[in-house]
Amino acid sequence: MVVMRVKPTPIPPGLTSGVEHFSIDYHAAIQRGIDPDVSIRAKQDFVACDYGLIAISDRFRSVLVNNGISGVSSVALAGSDNYAILLPDVVAETDVDHCGVEFHRPCSCCGRYRETCLFPMIDTMTLPDSDLTIFASAVPAENVHTADQWFLTTKTVVDILRANKITGVEYSEAY
Repeated sequence: MVVMRVKPTPIPPGLTSGVEHFSIDYHAAIQRGIDPDVSIRAKQDFVACDYGLIAISDRFRSVLVNNGISGVSSVALAGSDNYAILLPDVVAETDVDHCGVEFHRPCSCCGRYRETCLFPMIDTMTLPDSDLTIFASAVPAENVHTADQWFLTTKTVVDILRANKITGVEYSEAY
């Protein structure tokens, strides 16, 4: 298995306020609709957005559809004609007690952790049967500001994405 995440870029000073966003389910909010003035202007196919969300280009979506890659869906942005927010449809059950993730400081309101350290071990997840699936772990990567969305996939999908020169993705071996 391979972890897919946005290639990290430095965050300019002054953009983090320290305000916690734990009471909002951003995926549910996205499914309800995105304001029409939200837009993305980027050169990459796989782009980091606020609140740990990922946007993908129409080119990326076409590669997924044309190759029968499943496990994710996208929510169009009215203000962007070339990008959509990527959401996991397949979430791998993960044995929280044995996954190897350190959980720190649960929120007293919603129970989400203010920080998780490490990524869940693959052998503690119930993996999809298809080699043509992109999915997420049931244990998100939490930090003080939000839950970052990390996607996992197989080497088969990585080879397809690389062959199509999908940009903005960093691939790391998952253990």
